[in-house]
Amino acid sequence: MRVWVFFCHAFGNPWWSRFLDKDFSHCFMIKEQLLYDLPLYIRLEGLTHRIINDVQLLPIENTIENTINLAITNSNWKVKILEGTIDNDYTKPYNQFEFLTCVTLLKKTLGINKPFIVSPKQLFKHLQTTGYKEI
Repeated sequence: MRVWVFFCHAFGNPWWSRFLDKDFSHCFMIKEQLLYDLPLYIRLEGLTHRIINDVQLLPIENTIENTINLAITNSNWKVKILEGTIDNDYTKPYNQFEFLTCVTLLKKTLGINKPFIVSPKQLFKHLQTTGYKEI
């Protein structure tokens, strides 16, 4: 199943953003699911200012190309997008001692078990080395 991982500037100015690269301070992903042979796109976004992460089911008429164009045009910041595939539909359980951030959510969903990937830029570099292509 195909996934697109978006890297951009975080909205607002949280205190931890001073430790992150300006263009790599937030990440989210769009995952393609098939339902009766129809593609559905699910947006997964870890938001640390909420208790529950943001999961949206995007409308069918909202194709992935439209979503990518919307993300690029609505952002005043640079947006980097990686496209790849995941083989499994298994989400690893959360460790109770981990901070629930956008990177943690994506690592668990993508099946990445690397404890020292903690920033969006580190996740970006790791995904590039594992075969994800920038679009």
